[in-house]
Amino acid sequence: MSNKTIHIILLLFLISLENKANDSLLLVQKFHECENLFKAKKYDAVLITGKNLDQECKAKHLLELQKQNAWLLSQCYEKLKQYELSFNTLVEIKELDKQIIEEAISNDKEKKRMAFELNNKALQDSIKYANQHRLNQLEIDRSNALNEVHESRIKQMYFVGVLMLIAIIVVFFRYRNKMQANALIAFQKKEIEIQKDIAQQQKNILSQQHQEITKSLIFAKKIQSTTFPTESILQNYLPNHFIYYQPKDIISGDFYWFEEQEGYLYVAAADSTGHGVPGAIVSLVNYNKLNESLKRFHKSEPHHLLDQTSKLVQEAFTNEDIQLRDGMDIALCKINISKNILEYSGANAPLYLMRNNELIKIKGDKQPIGYAEGKTPFTKHNVDLKKGDVIYLFSDGFQDQFGGPKNSKFKIGKFDKLLTDIHQKPMLEQKELLQKTFNKWKGNEEQTDDVLVIGFKI
Repeated sequence: MSNKTIHIILLLFLISLENKANDSLLLVQKFHECENLFKAKKYDAVLITGKNLDQECKAKHLLELQKQNAWLLSQCYEKLKQYELSFNTLVEIKELDKQIIEEAISNDKEKKRMAFELNNKALQDSIKYANQHRLNQLEIDRSNALNEVHESRIKQMYFVGVLMLIAIIVVFFRYRNKMQANALIAFQKKEIEIQKDIAQQQKNILSQQHQEITKSLIFAKKIQSTTFPTESILQNYLPNHFIYYQPKDIISGDFYWFEEQEGYLYVAAADSTGHGVPGAIVSLVNYNKLNESLKRFHKSEPHHLLDQTSKLVQEAFTNEDIQLRDGMDIALCKINISKNILEYSGANAPLYLMRNNELIKIKGDKQPIGYAEGKTPFTKHNVDLKKGDVIYLFSDGFQDQFGGPKNSKFKIGKFDKLLTDIHQKPMLEQKELLQKTFNKWKGNEEQTDDVLVIGFKI
């Protein structure tokens, strides 16, 4: 590559830098306007300006400015309580960080390659010039010797000169090879150090993002926990009970539901579509629609309560453009404690009754709460309770867990046997045995789904 070519490349690079700097300055000014709007709590204006700025940053490939703007948008969504959009923006920031790191690595490698090529060419030119100079000098010496000494002396000097030339060439090439090897080793060491630094930076970024996401999920869990009922209602009516609740992630799609109305106790174990953040959002909708069916529409019978809830959930997940199939499976019972009468209805979820060491399964209807083709009214089952009866309501997370020696599902057969073996033990001990059995079966495997088991003794 000639010096003229290098000068042209540098000139074009400087011109492009100047143009990009002018564009970048305008976008930075627009970002400062967004910051001032945010400080003034004009969050809607921030979203409009910030979204336009995001598109311009993408067009100009200004990743760092795009990342700062995305962080401001995430804070704005959080102020407006749009937590899902805030979470999605945090995911975009994570992707931008990856792109910034990858571009930094690529640019650094290209600079080093060009510098290496320039140094290598300069070294080759220097060697060529030194070799030519030495050859010319030896030719002059040989010519002078031929004119001054005898023919035999000339032959002797020629022979000595050839040996010297060979020795010089050998020494030179050894020296050059050694220098090149040392340069390569130094370059490789530097490259390793750079890779270590990049890896550490990536680790730090991922760790920080993980902490931020975890904080957001913990906050969401607090919101979910304050929405769902406490055990005090169940404790007042059924002191001999337990709730084994183990979400797959920090927040859960499974939830338990207790209500007391006109002397009746309502108990339910529900499994919403999905788990984690999507499952938690669906669970809040399901929970609220269940309450609305009981308190607003006064649906007191379990099967009527499920019919009304299914209709409300379907309406909540339907608009002009799309029909979502999200909803829940649920086992719901209504208990008259004074008369020992239990009424049960289920959507893809059974009720287990342990009586006289015998497991009695009462199956629900094979249809979910929410949208489904061929929906029919839910069925009500009446059960006359006896003292000592043990009732279990549960989601499918326990029996669907992978683990064990063959990394297979726990399955419903093992789950039935486990409940049969432990049902006579105290309620808290039953909960501990369920948790111990589940964790032992899961081992080092990832938890498959949210887990919820409710048990109470009459």
